[in-house]
Amino acid sequence: MKYLGKQTIFDDLMIGGVLLTPPDPTTYSYELTLPNDDGSAGQVLTTDGNGLLTWSTITPGTGTVTSVGGTGTVNGVTLTGTVTTSGNLTLGGTLAINNADWSGTDLSVANGGTGVSTIGTNNLITGNGTSAVTSEATLNYDSNTLTFGDATTQATWASSAARITRFTNDGTGAIDWGGAISIKGGDGTSGATNMGGGSVEIIGGIGTGTGGFATQAVFKDAWGSIIHKVSKQAASGTTTQDSTYHSHLYHGGITNYTHFYEPGVTSLVGSPALDYFGIEVQASGRTFLKTIDAGGSGADLDIDVDGNLHLTGNTFTVSTTNFDLNTAPPAWMVESFGAAIDIDTSAAFNVGYPVTIGVSPQSSLSTGSPLVMQAGDAVGSNKTGGGMRFYTGKGTGNATTGFGNNEYFFYGSAAGSSGSSAQSHQQIFHMDGSTKAAEFSGNVDAASISTSGDITLTGADKGIIFEGTTADAHETTLKGGEPTADRTLSLPDTDGTLQHVDLTLKMLLSDFVPDVASGRPNMFTIVSPAGLIVARNTSKMWGFKDIPFGHQVTHVNVHASSAKPVAVYVYSIQTGAYSALPGTSTGLSNTAITLTNPIPYAVDKCIMVSWFPGNTTDKLFGATLTLALI
Repeated sequence: MKYLGKQTIFDDLMIGGVLLTPPDPTTYSYELTLPNDDGSAGQVLTTDGNGLLTWSTITPGTGTVTSVGGTGTVNGVTLTGTVTTSGNLTLGGTLAINNADWSGTDLSVANGGTGVSTIGTNNLITGNGTSAVTSEATLNYDSNTLTFGDATTQATWASSAARITRFTNDGTGAIDWGGAISIKGGDGTSGATNMGGGSVEIIGGIGTGTGGFATQAVFKDAWGSIIHKVSKQAASGTTTQDSTYHSHLYHGGITNYTHFYEPGVTSLVGSPALDYFGIEVQASGRTFLKTIDAGGSGADLDIDVDGNLHLTGNTFTVSTTNFDLNTAPPAWMVESFGAAIDIDTSAAFNVGYPVTIGVSPQSSLSTGSPLVMQAGDAVGSNKTGGGMRFYTGKGTGNATTGFGNNEYFFYGSAAGSSGSSAQSHQQIFHMDGSTKAAEFSGNVDAASISTSGDITLTGADKGIIFEGTTADAHETTLKGGEPTADRTLSLPDTDGTLQHVDLTLKMLLSDFVPDVASGRPNMFTIVSPAGLIVARNTSKMWGFKDIPFGHQVTHVNVHASSAKPVAVYVYSIQTGAYSALPGTSTGLSNTAITLTNPIPYAVDKCIMVSWFPGNTTDKLFGATLTLALI
């Protein structure tokens, strides 16, 4: 059948074994016009867009693919989507290349790879841009620690020292210094409240035993500088703190400087008024310590030593108007109170201009801090200690004396009234350097005094006190009274010993009388022991004794055959009146009675002592009165 017309005759058409099924006529309606021949091998039917079909030849590699559908996974690459008419391939899903999917050699750096297949543990990699990267065995990073340097033994430590070096500038442009290196601790998190910044530590390596060099942190520069910065504390809040200058190390031609700045310095540019403490080292190790207050004169230098302070050198020179030692207690001491100023030198301690050396008051102490000067102690066998010498300044011509000139003055503090007011000074000792005359204004305590002149004791009732070997409450005093004329007491020109006069006064039997109760006198019996007895049991014996001028009776001891009552009285030789002493004035015989109130010498009075045996057999032997100087 060649032509069936344009009528809908068949829903389906069977030609041979091929069934042709048209599209749904309710949806699609078009015509297809077949070509007039059967075409050539390899040709395909193409349409002109209006249903006219022709045979067309397709050359391999040319033409247009309008759509390619595809799904699946090949070598870990998941493919979904289509190739559109614009030629773009749309891939969906996930691109995954696993170790099992890789084949071939290491991917080169030029193709985006590393050029190597393995890298050492914690080793860092370096490259030159084209060749394979290098795994640095002496440069590794492990958990916040960067380690570099060869661990093997080196011939010299200097050649093997690990370094962090910045590239130098090329000298072009306006840059006229070498490239700087900044090592900075971590900043606090912006917005966090009152967070401190991270610290920076430079720590030398730790050795073992006694081996190796001393641990060092060495700073070098060649007309460059090293700057140390810290964070300046701000007000409470989240505002970022300022980075301030702490210290500065730099080379100044013939001098190396180290400056420690006051807190809060934010700029070193220009000529800011900087306050700092400086250490300056010049040639031959000459060193200066400086304090600078650019805006005033308040840059004090305080040296607070928890131990000894040793100054060793050939010359100690103080070039200042005031040399003030102001220390915390205890003061500069050689004794157990504190440390000492040791001047290990044979040269002089020279200070120009009048100078006061003193210890400033300490508000935290109940007493002032002492000032002690001591010569050097000897070292070795049988060596003498250093002497103490005081020199006044030498005058010129015939000038001799004058207050403070060629004279020595020593002052002490005079006691004042109770309170917090400062006491006044009083002169203790004065010596004229020209006449060698010395004057003491108070007591003189000395083991030995030697003089070619006279010693004058000024004041009433002054004397020379002999303390003895033991410093206690017992002394011997040699005194002179208030003179009414010039007197001279000369010692004999012969050897001898001054004998101590025992200040005792004996009362003999003849100094005792009976009372009226006896009716007869006291009787002396020669029967051993010999003594005096009373005539009746009710009778007492009464003794009377004058007291020497300038003395007083302090003790009374009645000696008898047994202990019997004793009483002490004061008797008036003018009126006959007698009275008992206040306080202790009674006791027993054979025991010294210490009088609470001693009986002094008086023109009209004497001491009266009673003894009551209570029988006619006990015997009285006498009595002893102990005297003391008034």
